[in-house]
Amino acid sequence: MAIPSIADALQRLKTLIDSSTPIVVMETVEETRAVRMVRSACSALNLATFEWSVASGLIRSGSTVGEVIMGTDHGPHYAPPHADFDSIEQNAKALYNSREPAQMLGNLEGRFALKTTITTFEVTGTNVEAMLREVNRILEDEKLTMHSIHLASTDGQSRLIFGVDCAREDRNVLTLRLHESNVFASVATVGTTEHE
Repeated sequence: MAIPSIADALQRLKTLIDSSTPIVVMETVEETRAVRMVRSACSALNLATFEWSVASGLIRSGSTVGEVIMGTDHGPHYAPPHADFDSIEQNAKALYNSREPAQMLGNLEGRFALKTTITTFEVTGTNVEAMLREVNRILEDEKLTMHSIHLASTDGQSRLIFGVDCAREDRNVLTLRLHESNVFASVATVGTTEHE
């Protein structure tokens, strides 16, 4: 069985990163070489690279990476970078308060609005069936799912209260879409509840 070359491994890594694969696991005893490969792949794709360690927290990697050189005697290999690995790590500053893993994930979750909440909306109108169809159409367009629903009708006026599990950006888009609809007499956000 042939051992894959570094150039092949680098190309596979670039393909994985470019395809938005959420997690790529590399099991190796050559950490420095693996880090350089990730830096090189991200550099070729014009992506920022971040590293996390208990000692440093989450830091943006230096832009200096070893490049893959096609050798003739021993196959492809890495050329040494302009600055050594240790000096880049020492000069980088940790992002947020990121030395504790749980704290780092919480900071990232908050910074990039990754945390989902259950947002409760209230819409009113005269035709409950039309209101329900419109809410379902909008939720389907936005690829969101209704969490709970309550219907009430009094004096020809109907009220629909429903919950949606969504991130902040999705909530903002959904609120806008509900307000744009002419099916509803009024639209209100009743509240949000974070997941435990």
